[in-house]
Amino acid sequence: MEHRTGQIDLKRKSELLERTEASLDRLQTVHRELVDTHRQMEVEVQNLRDDVGHLDQQVHKESDLRKHLQQDKKQLQGQVETLDKARGDLVSQIEGAEGKKKTALSRTFADADSDFAPVQQQAHRMSADAVDTSPPFVTHLRYAASVLAARSALRASSSSPSFF
Repeated sequence: MEHRTGQIDLKRKSELLERTEASLDRLQTVHRELVDTHRQMEVEVQNLRDDVGHLDQQVHKESDLRKHLQQDKKQLQGQVETLDKARGDLVSQIEGAEGKKKTALSRTFADADSDFAPVQQQAHRMSADAVDTSPPFVTHLRYAASVLAARSALRASSSSPSFF
């Protein structure tokens, strides 16, 4: 009987050992899969960290560029205002040189007929305060005024919304 009990006990322990070994095999397989997944995740996390670092640098660069562009925009707007004022002064000088009444804004700046007319016809336009109204002077003033008008028109056409 002891022998039979020993056989039954041995059989139970061998079945338990087989089940434990099978469980161990499954557990080792799951462990290997988890270790592989962990390695993949570590690589992915490192790549994402690198991407975040790169994107942070890009955001910083873009922010700096945006600040510089805003400063440049303010500076250029100030220059445009100065040029507009100078343009108005030039228009006033042209009108004064031609003996015309001052207007708020002259729409035409180039008048080849009056600029290149004979000197006798232009003599009546000379004022008493000795302003040089000879054709080259007036042409120069008109040219400067037309350049300022072109810049103003360019500014007006480029004032459409930008990527900001």
